[in-house]
Amino acid sequence: MSSGYRSLAREALAAQREGRARKAAQLYDRAVQAADPEDAPEDLDSTLGNLGSLLYDLGELPQAEERLRQGIRLAKRSGHGATEGALLRYLARVHRDQGRMKEALQELDRSTRLLEAPADAASILSTLLLTEEASERSGNF
Repeated sequence: MSSGYRSLAREALAAQREGRARKAAQLYDRAVQAADPEDAPEDLDSTLGNLGSLLYDLGELPQAEERLRQGIRLAKRSGHGATEGALLRYLARVHRDQGRMKEALQELDRSTRLLEAPADAASILSTLLLTEEASERSGNF
């Protein structure tokens, strides 16, 4: 694994914690590009999730969707169910904000199936609230 990836990811996290979302997104993007595709870092799925969530917060929904989907694929391949579930919840938010309620509900359903026992109460609550909101918006509630 490239040390460039690791240092860029740390720098991005620091910028994110300081509230510098645009800078953090740029650094996360550089970290993802620096990662060796043949030897992907163990936490690359989370890095893609951080980037996707920042892009969502910045209103860049198509880019957020792309990065979240990449993170979901990697988390699934790596067997990181909790990360996959969290990224699915973020993707559901993207689709909710785009008015794609059917897709949002499907992602929330997949996320619910990935919750591990004992499940994280915050994850369960987040999933239930997002599901309720998406159902209301789609008229299925």
